[in-house]
Amino acid sequence: MMKDRIFYLIMFTIPLGVLVACFFVYMRAKSPDAPYATFEKKLFRSIEDDTVDKQAYVNNWKDVSTFQPVPFTVLHYKPNIRGHAVNTNDIGYRGTLGYFEMVELSKNIHSEGGKVVVFTGGSAAFGAYSRSDEDCIVGYLNRLAEGAKVKVAVFNFAMGLYTSDQELVALAIWAADLNPDLLIVMDGYNDALRITNEEYTLGAKIPYAYGELRASLGQFTDFPSSGFFARRYDVSADQAQLGEVLRVYGSNLNRMCHFMAGYGNKTILSVQPVRGYRNSCSESVEYAKRIHNIYGSFVRKAREVAEQCSAEFVDLTRVFEGTDDASIFFTDSVHMNSEGQKEVALTLFPVMMNELGLPISLRNYQF
Repeated sequence: MMKDRIFYLIMFTIPLGVLVACFFVYMRAKSPDAPYATFEKKLFRSIEDDTVDKQAYVNNWKDVSTFQPVPFTVLHYKPNIRGHAVNTNDIGYRGTLGYFEMVELSKNIHSEGGKVVVFTGGSAAFGAYSRSDEDCIVGYLNRLAEGAKVKVAVFNFAMGLYTSDQELVALAIWAADLNPDLLIVMDGYNDALRITNEEYTLGAKIPYAYGELRASLGQFTDFPSSGFFARRYDVSADQAQLGEVLRVYGSNLNRMCHFMAGYGNKTILSVQPVRGYRNSCSESVEYAKRIHNIYGSFVRKAREVAEQCSAEFVDLTRVFEGTDDASIFFTDSVHMNSEGQKEVALTLFPVMMNELGLPISLRNYQF
């Protein structure tokens, strides 16, 4: 009798705990302080094409941006979403091809002498908030490759809230099965949030959703206390804390480069553009201003790692430098509209082609 009670208790509490975990994650994604809270204002501003159904566009992105727990990489966008603006596959990455379909397609591309590229980073690399899958960074890179008449496929393994920690894990657990010839990393901003935004000041190597997941699971599991997981930073630009974050960031980039080199393949490291940093945008958000003060340290760290690992480095923080009003390319402090993402793709494409050992000329360098 007692065993039966224990069995039924376990069978009830585990699904309940998972449900609560999803609820906490959902509420964080929708909370007023979260990056995706001001959808209506942000998304309507990001789409200026009058032929687009703006409400459908907003609803599509809102559906995708509900985070779901996944193994290994903690949180992903909601899987299997279909829409005109954005689609996600069966594990939440951007696109309509399921994970094993991507693996199979990569095998076929290699068998035909083609090249496979993996693109990783946070939500800006994912392509938030482009007007379609074809009009995000990865979409543009694929269109440029098609225009150049080369057999190259770029796969999007970027994800909202990814820091370099999750990028490293995702490479080893998910993307490596595609046997990519080239890895392109575009990041920096999410790692910098740890010491600039009060909502994200968890210690390095702690996933941003750790608190919510622990709180929900703690309802039926006793967690031992841990000083490591209790670590929090402040936003006073403390040099010791900045140094710790930079060491972890650099270590993760280094490991991604060495992982690729171990298979005889290459890596491009890049630091993503930020509104108001090295461009003409004004910035009113306080934590974004703090990021400006330290962002050069992330640029230098990525460049340093690239030199140490014989990888290529692209400083994307300069993409909009010299533009009279770079705000036309941004929807918020870090996310770019489709026009901004096009500029990033145009900057990355010739470097990507060079690293793949493929020719490029001005006449086929177009969409």
